[in-house]
Amino acid sequence: MKRRVMMGKEKGDKNTLLLLHFDGDYEDSSKYQRTPLKLNEIYYAPGKFSQGLDIPSNSTAISYNPDFFKEVINSKLYTIDLWLKLGSQNKWGFILGIDNGSINGFVLRFNGTNENRGIEYGILTSYIGSIFNKIPFPADGQFHHLAISCDGVTTRLFIDGIISGTTGSPSIVFPNSRFTIGGRENITGEESALIIDELRISNIARWTSNFTPPTKPYV
Repeated sequence: MKRRVMMGKEKGDKNTLLLLHFDGDYEDSSKYQRTPLKLNEIYYAPGKFSQGLDIPSNSTAISYNPDFFKEVINSKLYTIDLWLKLGSQNKWGFILGIDNGSINGFVLRFNGTNENRGIEYGILTSYIGSIFNKIPFPADGQFHHLAISCDGVTTRLFIDGIISGTTGSPSIVFPNSRFTIGGRENITGEESALIIDELRISNIARWTSNFTPPTKPYV
């Protein structure tokens, strides 16, 4: 497997808290090199640049200690960005969050049901995301860049570098669960259809206005 980081060079930049390329593995290429607490049914598929994490169902999950994620979200200074490909606009797609299957989980996901179709982000109550809800996302079988960036006052959602939603920056009371990618903790068998690539979580607002999405993998 070809390495993206040269020997002797620090992995990631100083503001990167988690960086997953999914090139046949789940190695964290940030300087923290976080180790998963639990792995369930990990699959890979062609990604935006090399390989990506294939999520055919919510049984797929990579779990981490949630403390770093809780801290950065409630600092209100962060960015979550990734490449996302929807296999079907009519299916669910859990991307990441802290959600043990009970009410009021914190999620970033695609909701594919007809009455609620779109990106949901925040505390989820009755299929309504508390920060963003029903933000349309392309379901054309191609990868598109998705970013959520918070600068301490304003939270912005970008699709392919274009602002698609703007709101405030509320404080979050998280449920008691792990931080998971690709599936909710303790939930299995929910049908999904998406692939994610180049997932990065940062402790700065990387974008506050429209931008050109990256054209190569992060290092």
